[in-house]
Amino acid sequence: MNKKQIMIVEHDQKSLHMLKELLEVDGYEVILTTSTLDALDKYMSYFFDLVLSAIEFPESSGIELLKDLKKIDEDAVVVFLSSKNDWTTYRQAIRYGAADFIDKPPDIMELSNTIKQCLQKRAFIQKTKTYHEGLETIVEERTETLKLQKEALEKEQQRTQSIIHEAHIGFLILDGESEEIFMINRRGKELFRLKRAFENRYFLRNYQEVFPKNIVAKIKKMLKKIRQETKVIHFGKFFIDDTCIVNIVSYPIITKNTINSIVIVIDDITEQTTLEKQILQSSRLAGIGELAAGIAHEINNPIAFVSSNTYMIGKYFQRIISLLEEYNILESQIKNISSDKNITEQIEKLSQLKEELKIEKALKNIEEIIAENIDGLNRVKKIVSDLKTFSYMGEEKEEETDINQVMDNTLNIVWNEIKYKAEVIKKYGPNYRIYCFPRQISQIFANILINAAHAIKEKGFITIRTLKEEDKLKIEISDTGRGMSQEIAKKIFNPFFTTKEASKGTGLGLSIAYKLIEKHNGTISVSSKIGKGTTFTILLPFKKNKKKIRKIKK
Repeated sequence: MNKKQIMIVEHDQKSLHMLKELLEVDGYEVILTTSTLDALDKYMSYFFDLVLSAIEFPESSGIELLKDLKKIDEDAVVVFLSSKNDWTTYRQAIRYGAADFIDKPPDIMELSNTIKQCLQKRAFIQKTKTYHEGLETIVEERTETLKLQKEALEKEQQRTQSIIHEAHIGFLILDGESEEIFMINRRGKELFRLKRAFENRYFLRNYQEVFPKNIVAKIKKMLKKIRQETKVIHFGKFFIDDTCIVNIVSYPIITKNTINSIVIVIDDITEQTTLEKQILQSSRLAGIGELAAGIAHEINNPIAFVSSNTYMIGKYFQRIISLLEEYNILESQIKNISSDKNITEQIEKLSQLKEELKIEKALKNIEEIIAENIDGLNRVKKIVSDLKTFSYMGEEKEEETDINQVMDNTLNIVWNEIKYKAEVIKKYGPNYRIYCFPRQISQIFANILINAAHAIKEKGFITIRTLKEEDKLKIEISDTGRGMSQEIAKKIFNPFFTTKEASKGTGLGLSIAYKLIEKHNGTISVSSKIGKGTTFTILLPFKKNKKKIRKIKK
């Protein structure tokens, strides 16, 4: 352990050596000097743990030494030795930082205790100072870290604000209590149709002041629902005007069970909606392309027998014409009658001709042929009508529809795809009528029925059921085809997913069916077992679809 070093400054040699002996007994290393100037030089060379100094010197004073030492080392510990009770000097010494005073001649115990206490005080002060310096360093480091973090946070906030401001999706943030606008980005201003007068004066204004009436009405409904449900709500499509369709999602920011603010996200889906319609129509046309050969065959059959029958009618009419010619001859002969024998011979000749020409059979066949022709032409007319309905490209209106009739019409269109593969079993309920877009429902049925036929390898059954389930209409289309695994069943509604060869399937049929059923506020599900078959279950609401579809001006 290092010895504590003490410097004694005393001009009296006797006192100087006596003090040295006393302190060395206590284990201190003692340095002696009789001059304050020499003491100052020594202290500058080596900082002592304590300085024991007289107050009075011939050339100077202990007070001046104290002041000089404090300039060098503010923590210098100076204990004065004094033989006078000069309180003025004491106060002055204390003011400049004297640690303590010892009377001359010193009491051994007092000297030892005072020195020990002053050194302990110095150690404590140094330890405290080191601790404070450490704290200051920590505070400085933390301050610098916080400063850097603050700068990084500010940069991140600026970047985030920039991203939000320039985003192609609109953001609107309202105060949860006052419903005043806290933030709206550039795209939000455009889509919410912010009034020009409030272009730069929207902050902390109530949304009802700055938006058009139709937007205000929509936001009111949203806020009411958010306050009731306090969760993320998808409000779906909304027509801003005749040229813009948006999708709106809103969610509350909750702090301590209180809605602090409300975020409304708005996305322009006009182009997407138009594209979906185009894809839908493309799929419909692709479906027509796939059905074209079968439809041609279906139309060709009735046209073939209508053509053949027409040829037979022509032949029959030639026979009738021949008979009528003979009757005309008979008529002229009767007018110029000369004898009964001629009349009898002519009548016999006519009867014989009638038998030869099989007039009665021809007349009967003509009647049947005409009926067949009418039936065949009606079949052609029905196929063409159903095909026209299926492929109609115009804007469709939601209307009350007999779902069983839609199914029959669809079966008529896709019949050539089915008739060689499956027997169709219809288990219809009553003539259920629902509000829907019939051509879209027909496309859904066509996609599922064609898939069912393709799933049957040789010969099987397709069973169609319609029944009421609570407030919904349930449609089941089951086949006895090869079925599918659960892995495939999970993917069949994904766009472009198909198990068919590249030339035989686009992978859009069931994806579009899913979208169309979703549009009708319905659901579609599938259950399947490999080797047993597949069942598609569709649920559609009876009530009118509240999401009005309006035509978009191009």
